[in-house]
Amino acid sequence: MVRYTLDTNCIIAMEESRPEASALKTLVERHRQGTLIVQITAIAAAERQRSGTPLERFDDFRARIAALGLGEAVFLKPPMYVGLCFVDYCIVTWRQISFSRARDSRGTIFVYAF
Repeated sequence: MVRYTLDTNCIIAMEESRPEASALKTLVERHRQGTLIVQITAIAAAERQRSGTPLERFDDFRARIAALGLGEAVFLKPPMYVGLCFVDYCIVTWRQISFSRARDSRGTIFVYAF
């Protein structure tokens, strides 16, 4: 199935009813009909908002998106970047995991990831 990914500019266009908003609304309607998939970059939630202040919670971003009629859209989780994304809504990559090894009294090696 064809997927369309909307970024922050698309969200703003819909909020401000810019000319391109009608095409975006068509995509949303086709998503509801099941003929395509609309995705939204979740990192947009961590970007500076139009108010000039960052959002406190990812659920606030979900509510903003739902108010535009995009509540059924798929959110694409970004890789985890501390201070840039919501840690409860991101993907931790293997490069970001630290490993520690330990031995028990019998010499068995345990690997801990954190």
